[in-house]
Amino acid sequence: MQNTFIGIFDSGIGGLTVYQDIKQKLPNEQVVYLADTINCPYGTKTIEEVKNITLKNINYLKNLGAKVIVIACNTATSSIIDEIKKSDGYLLGVVEPTANLAKKVSKTKQIGLFATNLTVESKVYDHYLKDVDLYAEKCSDFVLPIEKGQLHTKQMKEMIKKHLAALPNIDTLILGCTHFPYIKDEIEQFILKSVTIVESGKPTAEKLSQYLVKQNLLNNFSDGDIFLTTGKISDLEKNINKFKFKKIKQVEIN
Repeated sequence: MQNTFIGIFDSGIGGLTVYQDIKQKLPNEQVVYLADTINCPYGTKTIEEVKNITLKNINYLKNLGAKVIVIACNTATSSIIDEIKKSDGYLLGVVEPTANLAKKVSKTKQIGLFATNLTVESKVYDHYLKDVDLYAEKCSDFVLPIEKGQLHTKQMKEMIKKHLAALPNIDTLILGCTHFPYIKDEIEQFILKSVTIVESGKPTAEKLSQYLVKQNLLNNFSDGDIFLTTGKISDLEKNINKFKFKKIKQVEIN
């Protein structure tokens, strides 16, 4: 498998929203997806804790032979921005492509951001959106219910309404956590139809495709994708059975 696959990781199932778009864009690529559920959630940890976890996950996938690594988590991305910049594209975070798409689609430059507490506190989106009015909401309370599949509950609706009420009149809403597309339909019930929702998957897949073309690393055939988790496979089965992973395995990362 040396230098033949795309490595993707997240704290859990959130990154699968990015994985889907990558597979749609690059169907001939093999993916090894790592769900670091033993450390989920990332967004309520310190930035040093998340950085340490993120670098361990990167080293794990790199040692397996990843030709490129997608950090399919806004929180993890925000913890190692400098390392991503120095990697010459080998490390691909989701924040920059997501922010650039939001800037492109927004007409009024009034942009809302739903992200984890740590992503908001890091101000990583502010760095890429300097010329807009950005209104950020700390939404780590969404993550664990989503991870548990509690998407359409009364509690979820109330949390969404509370966070939306804190935003002014925006025309674009960034889902700055890869878990949040799972509740996109719920969010859409409470926002104006004129508000454009921006997710991380498609812009990240586009940037990944550009990198692989530039580096002449495109594959013509996929030998099937692999799903790895640091947690219990049984906790994830409902969410991963919809994908055709040829191998599902629990791993330990030191």
